[in-house]
Amino acid sequence: MKTIKLLSTCLILITTLITCTTAPRTVPPPSTTNTLPSQTTTVEKPAKVTPVVAPTPYVRYSATGSATWYQLADHGLETGSGEIYDLYGKTAAHASLPFGSRVRITHLANDESATVIINDRIQSGGSLIRVSYVVAKELKLLGQSNSQVSVTTLPPLK
Repeated sequence: MKTIKLLSTCLILITTLITCTTAPRTVPPPSTTNTLPSQTTTVEKPAKVTPVVAPTPYVRYSATGSATWYQLADHGLETGSGEIYDLYGKTAAHASLPFGSRVRITHLANDESATVIINDRIQSGGSLIRVSYVVAKELKLLGQSNSQVSVTTLPPLK
């Protein structure tokens, strides 16, 4: 009985193997009717796409606190928004204001002011705002350790 079972199992296995391996496989010939001999296919690099950015929501905000400025060594590093920090750009970092917000900063000691765009983050609890080198120079913050400023958001430009 065991012999008959073994023989029938082997017969099924052999039949399956023969059927699978001996079936003719045909590959259709390449079509030459759609292309001309002189045609070549070229792949171009995709065009540089500027991402579509949602408009920055206007958030009314006004506060007074201390300001710091980026060190010269920070030039060229990536900011929280993904932009590259430019020490000559009128930008700043804030703990919670949305990226792209326009902000008026006024140095309370000398009444100098500047308008900046928020493009980075700082930890809350430290200084109120961190400004670029050129803004610190404009506000006359350079060389001062603790400068008090007023920060007020401005409506977006249209």
